[in-house]
Amino acid sequence: MMTPGRPPPEKSGLAVRGGHTERGALLVWSVDKQRLPNPEPESRLFFGASTDLDHVSKIDDLEKQVQQLQSILNKYGSALAPATPEDTTWARLGLDQTTLEQTPLNQPTIDPVAVTEEPPFDPSPARDDQPSMPMPQIIPPFGFGFFDQWSPNAHRSPTAVSGSHDLKAWSLTSGAPTPRSTGTVSLSSSQITFLFQTYFEHYHPFFSLLDVSKTPDAYYKDSSLLFWTIIGVASRRYREDLTLLPALSKNILDMVWNTISSPPLTLYELQALLILASWPFASSSIWKDSTLFICSTAMNAAMLLGLHHCGNGEGFSRDTKYRIDDTARRVMIMTWAGCNIVAEHVPRLGYFNSVIQQACSPENPLFLPDDLHRQLVVQSISDRVTNVMSSCAADSVGLPFEADRLNFMMAMEAELDMLEGDAANDISAYHIYLISVRLHLLAYHFLDTSIAESRREGVLKAYRTAVDLMSRFNERDEASDVFPHVPMYLARTILTVASVLVKVLFSDYADAVDFPEGKRLFNSAIIALRRSSIENNDITGRSAEILTQLWTMYSTRRPRSTYLRVNGRLAASVIFDSLLDWREGFEESHDSRTPATVPPSSEEMQPSFRG
Repeated sequence: MMTPGRPPPEKSGLAVRGGHTERGALLVWSVDKQRLPNPEPESRLFFGASTDLDHVSKIDDLEKQVQQLQSILNKYGSALAPATPEDTTWARLGLDQTTLEQTPLNQPTIDPVAVTEEPPFDPSPARDDQPSMPMPQIIPPFGFGFFDQWSPNAHRSPTAVSGSHDLKAWSLTSGAPTPRSTGTVSLSSSQITFLFQTYFEHYHPFFSLLDVSKTPDAYYKDSSLLFWTIIGVASRRYREDLTLLPALSKNILDMVWNTISSPPLTLYELQALLILASWPFASSSIWKDSTLFICSTAMNAAMLLGLHHCGNGEGFSRDTKYRIDDTARRVMIMTWAGCNIVAEHVPRLGYFNSVIQQACSPENPLFLPDDLHRQLVVQSISDRVTNVMSSCAADSVGLPFEADRLNFMMAMEAELDMLEGDAANDISAYHIYLISVRLHLLAYHFLDTSIAESRREGVLKAYRTAVDLMSRFNERDEASDVFPHVPMYLARTILTVASVLVKVLFSDYADAVDFPEGKRLFNSAIIALRRSSIENNDITGRSAEILTQLWTMYSTRRPRSTYLRVNGRLAASVIFDSLLDWREGFEESHDSRTPATVPPSSEEMQPSFRG
């Protein structure tokens, strides 16, 4: 373990907060090219054993099932103890004690059960007579590095259950999920199974908040809103029924408003809001986008439950007998960590209080799952960057004085360098988040109004970071088709990448960069935004068209200055300055041809980008 470095001492009144981190073990993020099978209702499975109509085979299979059931009961019987009636923690927080006791705090995870052959896809309908069993961990068959690199010793945290279970685990033990309906939408067991597997394979690695070992039925029991939110996010790329997402979006949002109107929310309802804020439904305008409202509601609802004081939640209950045990505390801490991660992805909602600062320490004392812990550490740096870079009252946009600013940025870069460590050749989600936060930091060089050489060096460093980030994105996409599944935060980061590239490529700094490479990666950013679009004329789709026109406009007038006219948007100022150039280009143009994208008002095109 590398000893964390320390930032430079305070200078000129600028307080540089520590938040020391360590270089953690990184998991390679690779994806199996194989697609999930389309389930066909041809066979029925029970604990992985196929059934036969032959009477003798039925008896043999039944005996095997009983033996397997007895084996599991013997091995995991302690996890089946029911909740005691006097325990009031679970009902208040919306927790299912039996489920949570599968991963108790400060206890080692269950050794994986060796699976010699992956059973076929289970298309069978739910059976009421099948018992609900705790799920032992099984070595994952999927190609995601978050899962296929997992081993009993890979996770440093003894409670790191998120991302360490088999994505198909529940289909091996509890049969097919129960068919469900909401509004005019009805889903079969096979559709639910497919969509849940899609979510945990393609979306969960970006935000590892949920327990992959829980069954769809268990999620529905915990919260119907969370169940349908998982289905809704997974349906973004569901080609079997293109009407599913539009139909679900209205139903789910109606459920959200009904839930919000009846506080307090449960932890599982909070998790649903956080997932919706990460993968919002399509919107053509920031003014119609409910992401910020949903995220702020989740943040306040979490504080109402006392999640920001996870060690002293008793003070947030009227029940004098209310106590928080280790298992409940762990789920509370995970959800509060998720709140702060998502809050850092939208304008100024982060609340990195003492609990979160403690959770960010290298030792991971609150035992967050490793992937969630690493992401929280990265976003804590983003929080400090935004706080410091907007805190100087003497500057019109809040930037610290030059010497203070450069010292602080060097300290933050050193922290990011230490976090990257051996991940130089890694293309995991964690590393992509690291480079995204580095770009967020270095984008502040564009706000420097001086003519010093340090500004030129800083802008070029931001350019090189944008090149590195887009290259990593492309590598990741070649391996796993990632662009259709990225959360909105990373889609906005791609817009930042494109803005930085085009600013430098058509400036007097262009002689210091590789123009063909920059043009190729700018084109990659456009393609990525188009592929992340889920509806015609949504924000990401329109952004791609605007970038295409911006390139054409810049190429007719070069070189251009890298100095920004829009400087009140913090790190996002480079985006808004490019949008201003684009709109002015339309106003100055006397071309009679109708543009491919009609320029909207400046308010309509404001991306919900965290500064």
